Amino acid sequence: MFFQLFHTHRVPGALVLTAVLALALPGCSKSHKKPAAQPKASATPTPSPSPSPSPPEASANFVANGVAAVDSQDRPAANAVANDVATHVLATLNEFYNIGFLHPSRWGGGSFPDLQGLFTPDARYTVAPNLPTLSLGPVANVLAKVDPTLQHAGIIAVLIEQNQGASYATVSTRFEGKGTPTDKAADPISVGQSAQFMIDVGNGYRIAGYDITTQIDSVAKSASYHPPGTLALEGQR
Repeated sequence: MFFQLFHTHRVPGALVLTAVLALALPGCSKSHKKPAAQPKASATPTPSPSPSPSPPEASANFVANGVAAVDSQDRPAANAVANDVATHVLATLNEFYNIGFLHPSRWGGGSFPDLQGLFTPDARYTVAPNLPTLSLGPVANVLAKVDPTLQHAGIIAVLIEQNQGASYATVSTRFEGKGTPTDKAADPISVGQSAQFMIDVGNGYRIAGYDITTQIDSVAKSASYHPPGTLALEGQR
């Protein structure tokens, strides 16, 4: 079983001024002027080429394989509650993969500073030591971007309480992508992650537990955290 849950945002042209030359010729009472020169047109400045824009960041877009209300009383209204919860769970998953894999602007040189905020206080302390599994880890320092090739979420199971409110949800995910190195001579890097997440619904849809295996090219790393004291609620593929 996956988890055990105890129920308790005119430039003017440069004017060439003509010198007026008064010619005093002997026996002549008239002075002669040189015609004024026409102003020269200024050269049109050549605009500097605009720098090439950075390629847009890909964004996560997970879609669930289904939603299941886990309700001991099997009440019809529980389905609507579960469907609403599933929308928020998917938002948490998308944010997790945007921060950890898809948005270079949030990699923080491999420190992923925004990632901890997605976890409950109990699970948050596990993020730093497990960073190479929860994210790209140090590989982020050699990549320009990651393009997703697979984003799959399993059935989102939602635990419904006696008051018909939701407390927790679990879901499995499979993510694959192609990393483009900053060194243009280097080969692309394959990225993959299989995970099961436990989401604390009442705590802002934060990640309360996880079982994760991440593979970068041929190197795989695994990490787990299960919250203490947890009835059976298993993420389904």
